[in-house]
Amino acid sequence: MGTTGTPGESVMTTVESPGANCVNGGVKLSSASGVTYVCNGAAGSAGTDGASVVAVSLGPGDPNCPNGGSAFTIGTQTTYACNGTPAPTYSAGAGLALSGTQFSAAFTPSGGDNGTGTTVARGDHLHDARYVSRSAVYKNGAAAPVPYDVTLSRYIVDAPPSSVGVVVPLDSAIVDSLCRDLDGCSVSLAMVNWDQPGQPGNVSHIDTRLWLSSTSRWWRFSSSAGDAAGTDAAGGVQEISAWDCYFGDSETYTGTPNGRADVAVGWGLLNCAGCNYSDATVTCRVVIDD
Repeated sequence: MGTTGTPGESVMTTVESPGANCVNGGVKLSSASGVTYVCNGAAGSAGTDGASVVAVSLGPGDPNCPNGGSAFTIGTQTTYACNGTPAPTYSAGAGLALSGTQFSAAFTPSGGDNGTGTTVARGDHLHDARYVSRSAVYKNGAAAPVPYDVTLSRYIVDAPPSSVGVVVPLDSAIVDSLCRDLDGCSVSLAMVNWDQPGQPGNVSHIDTRLWLSSTSRWWRFSSSAGDAAGTDAAGGVQEISAWDCYFGDSETYTGTPNGRADVAVGWGLLNCAGCNYSDATVTCRVVIDD
């Protein structure tokens, strides 16, 4: 460790005005040892005057800014700040609502297409029609092929335990829109919860295709469902079945358990009462896709 150093001295600082000690002013430092000065430097030379900036707004179609923007001019030099390309615009088609870039379809309680929601319950009916289509091609003989749109619409109808023995009518206008065209429609007839309650995944079903004449009320299911066929509103009872579930052109309940008749244009779904499986748990479901 070294020897103890000489004690320091207190320094007092004061502002020194311009004068003999500091031409441009500065700071005076005073202590027991004397006085010293820290002086300001000489003022610098004046800088060049700045140039004014002229800003002009540019509308869409300007040759320098196709989407509009602003031009900034300093003397003879001009620079540009241009708007970017506008985002795509969207419009809502019939039955669709548009919020930002999100579309939603909408349905009325009677099954029409101008209420609220993308899938709505209408009693025991579910109608999920989103107005989305996929492209197909139709060729008729020697004629040139033409585009043919196929929608992704779906119609779901349940006959739950509360409707056992009573036919549930379908909306014939919806069925026609899905099935009465060149390619018919696919039909799944399912028996749900046939083993025990609370198991919606416990389903047995059959798949087929339904063809509706575009010029009459004649119809036919494909052979996978037994080639059931008939003429709607002709008085007969023609249908397909999946265990306790029956689907066909008998749309009218006659007042007795399982009683049904074809007295008008339309389709009906029956959850059979007193048949092979539990009336308390079984739900019958038909799913129709365009």
